[in-house]
Amino acid sequence: MYIHNQSNADRILLDLLSTIQNFSDSMYTYLDHIGEQEVLNPFQKIDFIGIREPIPNGFFTKFGIRRLIVNPFPKTLTISNVTGDDKNSSGRKWNNIINDTALEELKTLFRNCVVIQFAQWENSVNASDFWDGLLRDVIKPLNKKDFHFIFYLGDPTKKLVFETDEILDIMSEYSLFGSVTLVLNEDEADRLSGVLNEWTIRSYSFKKSVEKYLPVFNTIRIDSLVIFSPNRTLLISKDQRLEFGGRSLNNRNAFVGNCFDAGYQLGLLLQLKVSHCVALGLAIAGVYQQTESEPDQKTMLRYIKEWIDELKTPAY
Repeated sequence: MYIHNQSNADRILLDLLSTIQNFSDSMYTYLDHIGEQEVLNPFQKIDFIGIREPIPNGFFTKFGIRRLIVNPFPKTLTISNVTGDDKNSSGRKWNNIINDTALEELKTLFRNCVVIQFAQWENSVNASDFWDGLLRDVIKPLNKKDFHFIFYLGDPTKKLVFETDEILDIMSEYSLFGSVTLVLNEDEADRLSGVLNEWTIRSYSFKKSVEKYLPVFNTIRIDSLVIFSPNRTLLISKDQRLEFGGRSLNNRNAFVGNCFDAGYQLGLLLQLKVSHCVALGLAIAGVYQQTESEPDQKTMLRYIKEWIDELKTPAY
């Protein structure tokens, strides 16, 4: 593992300039759908005549899923019997609603998924039960190894310790079937460190180095950990530690968060390195924060050039 110094960070941003300069119409088609729950992979041929109906909204709430990027497929899914709203949602369990027909429909759906972004665990009802069932009964039988899974944990101190241990184990199991990214803000990361190490937050809050999050990353056994801090964004992955200074999404609204997600996931679709995916997500979100409008090529290029100039300017 290594930490990127300024020249390395500059190089990543310069690479990103080249990527954005070569944006195709497919990439801008994708960016037109920021914030949507179901997005068709723009790099796959789409037959608009035979396209199926969208996934029912109830599916996302019930299964604790925030977003899917799906390769186009014409089959209309009939999973409405497990996607309706429940009055007694707190008692809803995976085994109570899943039958053989629903499983086959879910396998059809997830066989065609590229990116699966889960909803925030802290706020999702029975998320661990559903994500474990989805992994066991749908993902594993497909025997696909190229998924991209993205998790948002939230505040782990609002759950019992054994519940946190359980969801971290589930995330680790997902990594057997693709790449797993966990996204936290600094406060969530500190609290998770406290839960895992049985420390009080006060006892380690003085530590500022990215090193303090390595035990979290190593414990979860995932591919990438992204942490938003007030003046930087950190990345810890299997082969690198990266600190992007000067730009952060720590105080972000919902749409800014959606912009980061869209940019990060676009990088995954483009098969960029994870460091470049983070930078692309930060750039798209940063443009929106700065302009309050959806990004285009001109605004993204200007934003990244300004960012590079800031990194070159000594801080006093």
